[in-house]
Amino acid sequence: MAALMEMTTVTPLDEGEIEVRTKAASESSRSDLEHQASELRKQLREIEAVLGQSVKDGSFEDYFATSNVQILRERLPWLVGLLLLQSSAAIIMSGFEKLLDRHIVIAFFVPMIVGTGGNAGNQPG
Repeated sequence: MAALMEMTTVTPLDEGEIEVRTKAASESSRSDLEHQASELRKQLREIEAVLGQSVKDGSFEDYFATSNVQILRERLPWLVGLLLLQSSAAIIMSGFEKLLDRHIVIAFFVPMIVGTGGNAGNQPG
């Protein structure tokens, strides 16, 4: 019977290479992982070919190598858009001020509803 894997680590290296490290893995498990790593490398090359650029792996090194101006350029449109959306939500809620004054318990549910919407929006596919 094959030994169970205690831990598997897949580390992206330079130029689309992937390093696979396992502890207490059987040879069949290792070959399966190497096959999966090969498939991932192939998919990564296909994605890069479609995009016409290399794909960043999201590592700390990539993040800290990015200039502050580039980070600001990527985040600023989202921040401005969310600010406008939140401002419009505040304007809409101000139209219900009298209702909220009379039924204060409704106001306690607003953060929960907003939080639930945010959590649902973060769910993958």
